[in-house]
Amino acid sequence: MAPANELSAYYRQLHLQTGATSQTVDEAYFKLRAQKIRENARQDLAALKIARDQIKAHLQTIGHQSAIASDVSPSADSEMTPIAALGTALKQLGLTTQIRLQEKTLHVGIRVDAATDPGVIKGQVYQFLSGENLGTYGLDAVETVRLYGLDKNSKTSRQVIWKKAFPLPRLHLTEADAQGKRIL
Repeated sequence: MAPANELSAYYRQLHLQTGATSQTVDEAYFKLRAQKIRENARQDLAALKIARDQIKAHLQTIGHQSAIASDVSPSADSEMTPIAALGTALKQLGLTTQIRLQEKTLHVGIRVDAATDPGVIKGQVYQFLSGENLGTYGLDAVETVRLYGLDKNSKTSRQVIWKKAFPLPRLHLTEADAQGKRIL
């Protein structure tokens, strides 16, 4: 666990107050991450991820300690599910999504208008997934992503305008990457 002064710096880096919830940490991280991507400041992404990971490790430790102290397990509702976190991250990119995982396929419905270029949306999602640790979202077993352009003007959210599919991008980590010794 990070020392208190480092932890405070991590909170400041994510523009958060000490004591933020795990969900708030994720939301701040994904918002800042999306901003850095839009600003083409990818060099800042590793530092943001480290800050998020350190804060979440701290929150998990204190959550575990308080659960032991009170002999009560933490509520399942207190943490965002991995799929919900993925939806939040994509929302930070301006994409309103409906996501479900079915066997080895990730289905992502995105609300769009008829004029939206499916290639642009596919590129955004692919670029985002390429830069993420997909295990964070519980996507280790996923092989394929299916995108659905859902008509945002339709009264139901199921009217599909277009469909795209692609293999899930995988980061190929070296041993140094896996051990956290290499920072981009």
